[in-house]
Amino acid sequence: MTFRRFRRADDVETFRFPLPCHGRLALIDLHLRGAMHPRGNAPVNFTSADIKAIEAFAPESIALPLALALSYSAQRLAGANFLPSLRRAIVVLSSPQTPCGPMTDGHRDLLWGAFGLPVFEQLLAPDGGVIARECEAHDGLHAEQISIHAETCEAWIAGQATGCSAEIVMGHCDCGLETPRLRTLIRLRQRASAAAA
Repeated sequence: MTFRRFRRADDVETFRFPLPCHGRLALIDLHLRGAMHPRGNAPVNFTSADIKAIEAFAPESIALPLALALSYSAQRLAGANFLPSLRRAIVVLSSPQTPCGPMTDGHRDLLWGAFGLPVFEQLLAPDGGVIARECEAHDGLHAEQISIHAETCEAWIAGQATGCSAEIVMGHCDCGLETPRLRTLIRLRQRASAAAA
């Protein structure tokens, strides 16, 4: 399923839901605009301040920034019956430029513990565009035109710096795609701090 993110009139960003069917999909704090799903389900945009409206919509899937997903997980783990309608998947958009950085195994475990649903990461470039996406195989984030800057070990995707070092995996993915994948994303600031320590 493909949705379009409009940052400027001449710059259309594509958002793709990773599964064939999302049911009722809430796009939270993402400012996305999307086409009608073939089965008649249109995604609905919300701000995180509209929690009553989100719960009334009863989404089966959500797409949202990583920090917000972690906040929602904390509420669930604290015992709140929060977003009980979720039953398909959670898509988190991460960025090395935010305090959470790219998604870690700890983040994924927290989200799974709170919701018990598949979690898919999509990586944002510094300009806010989606540059890499996780598929159903959960074996890295698919991207086109990946390269590594030799001096800093920074991963670049289609000419944009990601702010992360990463392992690049080539070859066939179990999902059927042949595009290169980024695995083991580490924010460069964290890497530098660890090296200094």
